[in-house]
Amino acid sequence: MSKSKLYTRRDTVVAILRKMGIDKANYNKFISTPTSGTESGFYVDVVAAEASLKPTKKPQPKQKEPKSKEPTPKAKVKAKSNSTVHDELDAESSSTKPTSGKSISKIIQDMILNGMTNQQIWDVLKQQYGLDDSKKYYPAWNRSEMRRSGKLKEV
Repeated sequence: MSKSKLYTRRDTVVAILRKMGIDKANYNKFISTPTSGTESGFYVDVVAAEASLKPTKKPQPKQKEPKSKEPTPKAKVKAKSNSTVHDELDAESSSTKPTSGKSISKIIQDMILNGMTNQQIWDVLKQQYGLDDSKKYYPAWNRSEMRRSGKLKEV
């Protein structure tokens, strides 16, 4: 017979099982009530709960076959002319795309300081970053935060 202990409250027993790492769905497997009419409370079967936590043998993953040592053919890359490269860099720098390391929040704050409305900012963010409508509050929140911190004067 497994070792059980009697507790007066069910939530005490649940706390014990929770701290052991037992899933909520399995609590009733380890909690029982006394069968005699004179006792009241809840039993917890700690040994059975501990046994359920022991890891079972997992199947070993299949081993990958060693790769062949034959070199793979590489595709030839056509070199771009210097003028094409410079045109692409100029186009990127003139757009409102952020530079690496610049957060969305900082980008929004810069747009606010440049006089853009929340809707204009949202249109840019949605197009460039592919944000869904659950993030539509970003411009308004940043505008409010700037007012609170004194970076933007009250309107």
